[in-house]
Amino acid sequence: PGPEERNMEFLLNSGGAVKTSEYFSVSEAVYYLLSNPERLSLMKKSMSIIAHPDAARRLCNFTINLIENDVVK
Repeated sequence: PGPEERNMEFLLNSGGAVKTSEYFSVSEAVYYLLSNPERLSLMKKSMSIIAHPDAARRLCNFTINLIENDVVK
């Protein structure tokens, strides 16, 4: 639960997520977002700011670069 908890906290604090619980169900969260277009728009904007859709490619290139430059043996 370490990295998952940190990722959740990051997304919540960045405005890119809402957290559900036994008191705030998934269906309530979806209803809340669909009923509040301004909040949904802010969430989308937050995610576009923090998103790295090319993260896997960047990580692979970084790793290949380390191997090619004999940094990793």
